[in-house]
Amino acid sequence: MMPYTRIVEYSSPELNEPVLVQGLPGLGYVGKISVDFLMDHLRTSRFAELYSSYLTLEDGSLGINVGNDGGFYLPKYDFYAYTDTIPNLILLTGNIQPISWGQFEVCDQVVSFAERLGCKMVVAIGGYRTPVATERGTVYAVVDGDSIREKLQGSSVKITSGGQVNGACGLVLGLSRQKGMSCLGLLGATDVTYPDAIAAKSVVKTLAWLFSLSLNYAELDRAMAEIESRMEKFGEMREAALRSDQQPREPEERGRAGYYV
Repeated sequence: MMPYTRIVEYSSPELNEPVLVQGLPGLGYVGKISVDFLMDHLRTSRFAELYSSYLTLEDGSLGINVGNDGGFYLPKYDFYAYTDTIPNLILLTGNIQPISWGQFEVCDQVVSFAERLGCKMVVAIGGYRTPVATERGTVYAVVDGDSIREKLQGSSVKITSGGQVNGACGLVLGLSRQKGMSCLGLLGATDVTYPDAIAAKSVVKTLAWLFSLSLNYAELDRAMAEIESRMEKFGEMREAALRSDQQPREPEERGRAGYYV
């Protein structure tokens, strides 16, 4: 089968200085939980979807997901626009990472789409595996220039030194830099609890500070509990797949003091 990856656009939002913010499943589901919260609790609208033969079901096979209402859909990425503040945000999330040999193709499509929409900056969110319990919830940053480094000074965010960021999180940053975009990786330290709402909450607070987002943090706590419940169901599906020897493809990366994804 020939590789298949395409983006379907349903509308063309008017965007002002847009920034792409990507959050996909990974360590502690930090990226996905963070973007899911923003998607649900800001005034966002879905305007595009990405479909690819490199996006599989949770057990690694091809097919469709069936909802509780009997409806179904192909595995996909969703693009949401938030335009109430400047810069505008393009939120990207999905239920699974691309399979390893298709990550470059999918990420290239994402970055090219963001470039066409006028993005000058890309933020990729992931988890950072730490063996130190007191580090849980700390946010680490991967930066590509002095301007972002200076912006983060005075915050609680720590700059990483050494290591690797593989998978879709790392590839999006690398490909964006090739196109001359400003790049920032935000990695929530996690002990790999599934899902890790503590690490995700720290990343959400960092995003709110960076982009002047007005968030209700009591609402954030409630939402994190709801998302935890949602992600626990996803985790049960993952465990069922493991028990049937159909392990989902969830890439991990090794860093200086842990794993990034």
